[in-house]
Amino acid sequence: SPPPPVVAEREADAQDTNSAEIAAAAATAGGLWIPAPFEGGGIQEGSPKAFQTQFRSPSSGMLYTPPLFSDHIGVTVLLQPFSPGSLPTEFKQGKDTEKQTRETQPHKKQGTLGSFFKKKEEGHSVE
Repeated sequence: SPPPPVVAEREADAQDTNSAEIAAAAATAGGLWIPAPFEGGGIQEGSPKAFQTQFRSPSSGMLYTPPLFSDHIGVTVLLQPFSPGSLPTEFKQGKDTEKQTRETQPHKKQGTLGSFFKKKEEGHSVE
């Protein structure tokens, strides 16, 4: 089973989750990831315990992977199931749904590349 999260293991630690210390602990798996030496030599190998820190219970937040895998971090989102009956009325499907959907997709108004090379018909716009 995955190890518990490294950050905020105690109630007192959870009070200031925006501190530099908490951020450093998250990014280094609580100090298990060793920084690359300035003298060269590249990224250091990690222990099996350090590699296990990337596996955790489902949650929302930042996912730090081993430095050997990537220098990027992932972002996770835990979505909870819901029933359509629990949606606010403004989100329920109605007669205006198609128009509202089109308004949220402005990228679809952009013509294709080929449309820029076609002769425009009088009174016709690209939409």
